[in-house]
Amino acid sequence: MPRVLLAYSGSLNTTLAIPWLIQNKGYEVLTFAANLGYGEYLRTLGDHALDAGASSALIGDLSERFVSGYVLPALKANARYESGYFLAAALGRPLIAYELVRLAWEHGCEAVAHGCTERGNNQVRFETAIASLAPDLKVIAPIREWNLKSMADKQAFAKKCRLKVDFTGRELRHLDGNLWGISTQPEEASDLWKEPPESCFVLTVDPRKAPDEPVSVEIDFERGIPTAMDGQALTPLQMIESLNRLGGRSGVGRCDIIENRVIGLKTREIYEAPAATILYAAHQALEEITLPKDLTDFKAAASQHYANLIYRGLWYSEIRESLDSFFDTAQRTVTGQVRLELFKGTCRVTGRRSAWSLYDPSRKEPVDPAEARGFARISALASRVEGRRRVQHPELRAR
Repeated sequence: MPRVLLAYSGSLNTTLAIPWLIQNKGYEVLTFAANLGYGEYLRTLGDHALDAGASSALIGDLSERFVSGYVLPALKANARYESGYFLAAALGRPLIAYELVRLAWEHGCEAVAHGCTERGNNQVRFETAIASLAPDLKVIAPIREWNLKSMADKQAFAKKCRLKVDFTGRELRHLDGNLWGISTQPEEASDLWKEPPESCFVLTVDPRKAPDEPVSVEIDFERGIPTAMDGQALTPLQMIESLNRLGGRSGVGRCDIIENRVIGLKTREIYEAPAATILYAAHQALEEITLPKDLTDFKAAASQHYANLIYRGLWYSEIRESLDSFFDTAQRTVTGQVRLELFKGTCRVTGRRSAWSLYDPSRKEPVDPAEARGFARISALASRVEGRRRVQHPELRAR
């Protein structure tokens, strides 16, 4: 019997995909679940997959690799998609795809499968990554093929297969997350005029109910990588876990945005990313005093392009790898400390210092008045020429 390896999250769709692949495709189904920061959630996933008919349930702890190989490059780039998405799911998909391909080869599977819908981004991210890593490996997306269009259809199929699945809660809220951020799409949020319900949020308290006293935190960086928090050395993974807890208690990291999906549709996304919010603010503050202007300007444009590549699933592309080399070089002087204040949903930089700082508080470099006059006159030379032309041609005068 041919084998297929299914990316398994424990959701309703991936659970139903197990018997569907067996009954409709004739496959022996193996599942793979990746721990990208929520290990406690994975404890029962293996049993659920086996109960649904899988012959084997593989689980891998990828948290360290996720942070070192995917999160940190994005942090060094300050990569954010559009108005505030820290790319949590988009960064996790290429790593999961890599493991899917590796395990598929290891276990003799002729195909891999995923539970992504036909309207979302993740189908593109998974299949683009798999195509880059294993161009000839077959990919199956049950949701794009089956006739289970409504919740009633899914309930009937689950009953027929004698599956114990949850038709409420997490599945209906479309929760998707890892240690770098969580996103939800509650049914109530389809009305853009309505405020997201508090049930959307699992990492952060309501900012209005956060402590009445601000919390101060100091973060050390070396070459763009966070290394210590309040003087205590931490691994980047430990740092993110600590900041998620600290920021979450202060209501930091909530984001409600309208986002343009890969396929062109607009979607409302509710995000929580306490650690990402804090680290990006600190990292950017340190770059402001250590990077020269031309590098800052060019890096901003490169960061936007980098974020778009990640969002579209192009992690395994030569341009992404080339940009990583640029960002690594740009981080050579991004070493120092940043102090931030967390208070009722806000994250504010209150101090920054670095031995590599370009900021000169004493302004020791002398500026000769005559040289300044000449510099100002030369700087205005092109504008003066244009101004004379406008005087001669009234239709060109500034309005």
